[in-house]
Amino acid sequence: MLANIDELISKGENQLSPEEERLLETVAILVESYEDKHYPIPDVPPNEILKFLMQENNLKQSDLLHVSARAESFRKSSTASVQSVKNKLRN
Repeated sequence: MLANIDELISKGENQLSPEEERLLETVAILVESYEDKHYPIPDVPPNEILKFLMQENNLKQSDLLHVSARAESFRKSSTASVQSVKNKLRN
């Protein structure tokens, strides 16, 4: 079944016939329902997910400093970009 999904997806969204689109949608709903039933994702706080992933990958907080620095840099540049657009709109 997954091979059929891959085949339909690889055709591209604009290349599917109406029947293929309905088939893909139906199969996707069935797969999602199956996964929800057999592999439910627990409602866990983000910090607990991060803690679990760090343990699974043998990481310490210091290993994530570069990620944190990049996120902060991205936040600052995004904020500056938004402010620049706002300023241009005001003028």
